[in-house]
Amino acid sequence: SKNDWATATRLEEEYKQQESRIRQQESSRKHQEYCQTFLDPAKEHILAAFAELHPLYAELERILEDDDNLELDVVRAVRALEEVSDLMEQGMTELENMEDDRRNREFELQRQIITDDTSRSDPWGDATKLENQKKLSDLEIKAERAGQKVDRRNPFLVLAVRKMMEAIVGVDRDKEMLASATQDLLARIPDAIPLDQEETRAAAGDKAPSKVPLPSKPLYNQISEAHSSLLSINTMCNDMREVLKSLQRKHVYEGRLRDMAQLELSETRQGRGDNWYFGPGSTMRQEGEKEDEAGERAFEQERSERRAAMDNVSAPISSFLTRYKDREMAVLRKLAGGMTANGPMSPSSSGDPTAGGSGDAHTAALTAMQKMLQQQQQTQ
Repeated sequence: SKNDWATATRLEEEYKQQESRIRQQESSRKHQEYCQTFLDPAKEHILAAFAELHPLYAELERILEDDDNLELDVVRAVRALEEVSDLMEQGMTELENMEDDRRNREFELQRQIITDDTSRSDPWGDATKLENQKKLSDLEIKAERAGQKVDRRNPFLVLAVRKMMEAIVGVDRDKEMLASATQDLLARIPDAIPLDQEETRAAAGDKAPSKVPLPSKPLYNQISEAHSSLLSINTMCNDMREVLKSLQRKHVYEGRLRDMAQLELSETRQGRGDNWYFGPGSTMRQEGEKEDEAGERAFEQERSERRAAMDNVSAPISSFLTRYKDREMAVLRKLAGGMTANGPMSPSSSGDPTAGGSGDAHTAALTAMQKMLQQQQQTQ
């Protein structure tokens, strides 16, 4: 009976070992099939996409670095290069995810082999050691990848930030020149009698045209167009600064991710992996938040100062354009009231157009209006 019991125990153990080998072989087969049917082909597709993106990135980078291309739209060039760079980073992330998937599956195979090995004195303890080794390996890979991403992105971000700053300096200079030229045009125009004084004078019985002429219509159009261009350039400057801020934030953020990954790895190696997030990690995050808040305050302060400076330039121009249109309307109202450049219209030119007279009333009115506008629009 003892032999029978030993034989049964041996057969049970052999069956368990055989069952374990079958499970391991099946898991290995599924892993190989998964790699062959999905992971490896997907990796090849991503690498093929990289082969197409690298020349495009190099060409866009060359265009952006060309300082002699004065017609270059820097914002569009930066956006295009950023889009390609982001696509390449997405590809790298996919490759890293597939590599992690492969590593996790291989780890599960190793873990299964250890836990199924009845010859081990403490298979579950050995499996725990393997898990701890993998956690540390994962952190090492995470820190390495974060550093590699910074190294990959740094050339693009440094170039993009530099070109945006140079472009902003150039556009600011153009804006200042246009503002100065427009202000010079305004300085050539004499002050006009305020409309309320015009109305008071008219109410007192003085029906003569204004003694202070309007500037010429071409000069008005020139100032109006310059003002529109000035507002457009100012909007472009603000948009460019938003793009610059976004690029600078990305640069800082990616550097922080690298520093955080390295800190986590360092703390884990020193046996403080369980508390690093709420200890040194919390300190690092708080410092980053303070830097972000200070940077945002500085950006808002600078934007407020730019807005105030632009208002100081734009307000007198807008006021002039409004006054011009108001005076132009006042002239037209006087004409509609029967006044001409030489005084009141004659009865024959202001009566019923069907009535007789020395000339057509409509023609006389139009002639009078032309003379009035000519007098009102003379320049000094």
